[in-house]
Amino acid sequence: MGLEIKTSDNEKSFRIGYFGFSFIRRFFLLHYGTEVHDEYMVMLRNLTFDPEGVFFFSEKFYEKIGDLSILIDHSDCDGELTSEECRKLKPCLFVDEDMIIKSLPDFNKPEKYFPLMYEFIELISYCADNPEVKLIFT
Repeated sequence: MGLEIKTSDNEKSFRIGYFGFSFIRRFFLLHYGTEVHDEYMVMLRNLTFDPEGVFFFSEKFYEKIGDLSILIDHSDCDGELTSEECRKLKPCLFVDEDMIIKSLPDFNKPEKYFPLMYEFIELISYCADNPEVKLIFT
């Protein structure tokens, strides 16, 4: 069981486990600093909900990460991303492998997820470059 992300034109697809997808989201957050990453982890652990029962992050958190919120807020098991959303998201997908390894000393071999991270970035880029294509999460 896991997540499959495919393009609406059926040209590309990507499979990853839910934990792996969570890890690569965390890797992208690290570009904004370990403080942002740690805030994300604390909020996930505390599962903050609004009065209507919807999970949310603080407004300041969203200000810090900008358009990366498109990925952070996206369901990891359903829905879709439009080409426009992918164009906004693409510049936010920074990768610094050394920083990731140094910032997550307790993480067991984060580098094993790097190929999946690059594959995901390639999928986002493909969708961003093709206006008629959407990414479908199932």
